[in-house]
Amino acid sequence: MAGLLALGTAPFRVSNSPPASVAHQTIHGFLARFALRVCFVTQGPLTWEIMEPVSGPTLMAEFVAARGEGVHHVAFDCAGMMAVEERVAEFEQRGCACVMSGDWKGERGGV
Repeated sequence: MAGLLALGTAPFRVSNSPPASVAHQTIHGFLARFALRVCFVTQGPLTWEIMEPVSGPTLMAEFVAARGEGVHHVAFDCAGMMAVEERVAEFEQRGCACVMSGDWKGERGGV
């Protein structure tokens, strides 16, 4: 967050995602319970997202343990393109397996 603030991005929207707010949590094909702190900031047409592993097994915690802090993933919005199940099937057809998932429900909707 400090690095993005140094670039002039602000203000961050910080959200805690405890296990109770994310249903159907999985990692590597197994049920899991995890919590994340998620921060968003918009800079022009881009939205930056920072995800901090708080508890439980997550890909973010695996990444930090193996490599330290850094860029873990690039996200893109495919809302309205197809149902979540269809998106997962499409990615799997292209060789990209779903390795972590959950259904988040928040004040502004769900993802």
